[in-house]
Amino acid sequence: MRFIGIIPVRMASMRFPGKPLTPICGKPMLHRVYDAVAAARFMDLWYVATPDAEIAVYCQQNKLNYILTATTCWNGTERCLDAMRQIAMRDPDDIVINVQGDEPLIRPESLTALASAFVNTGVKIASLYFKPSSPAFMSEPNRVKVLVGESGDALAFTRRAGSPALWRLYGQHVGVYGYRRDLLPRLVKMEPIGDLEQLAWMREGIPVRMVEIGYETVAVDRPEDVLAVESRL
Repeated sequence: MRFIGIIPVRMASMRFPGKPLTPICGKPMLHRVYDAVAAARFMDLWYVATPDAEIAVYCQQNKLNYILTATTCWNGTERCLDAMRQIAMRDPDDIVINVQGDEPLIRPESLTALASAFVNTGVKIASLYFKPSSPAFMSEPNRVKVLVGESGDALAFTRRAGSPALWRLYGQHVGVYGYRRDLLPRLVKMEPIGDLEQLAWMREGIPVRMVEIGYETVAVDRPEDVLAVESRL
C-alpha cells in the first residue's frame, strides 16, 4: 500500500481567481499546502495537479513535483483521477490523498491521521472534520457541515443546517479526502447532488469515514478569508 498526495489546483476559481498563488504571510497558499503534504508521515509520493501553465512554471522554479492535468477536469476528484493515471498507479490497495489547495492551515499530522484510517480494510473513503468553538459557522454556506455517527461514518453533509441552537451536533468539514485507488474511477462517474460530491457517494452506499482533528482550519474561498488565515498563523 502506497499513499500518494495530490493537490488539485487551478487559477480560474469563480469566487477567487488566481488564489493558489495568493501570498499568505509572504508564501503562496499552494506552497504552504505542498509543504504540509510533503512532511506527512507515510506519504510516498506527492504532486500538484493543475491544468495551468502559470502554476506549472511556479512549481518548476520552486522544485515542487507537479502533473499537468486535462483542462476538461471539472473538479478536484477528476483531477486526482487524471493524475493517478499519469502516475500509473495500478495497485488497488494504493491510497490517493486529495488535499484541496485552499486549505493552507492543514497540518502534516492531520494527513497522517487520515492515512491511518485505511488500516481498516473496510474503509474506502475517509475525510477530515473539526468541532468549531462557536455556532458562527452554522450561518455560513461556504462552510460545509457534517453529522458524524457513532460508527465514525458521516450521516449527512450540508451547507445549510437547521437551527443555530443545534450547532454542537455538527462538525465542520475540511477539504481533504482519501480514496482507495480502485474506487476513484467509479466516483467520478456518479451524478452529483448539488455541489457536494459526498452526498452522491453516500447515495450509492459508500460510507465516508470521518477523522476528527483537534484544531480549526480556514478554507480560502474568498479574498477576505486570507486575512482570517494570516491571523491564525
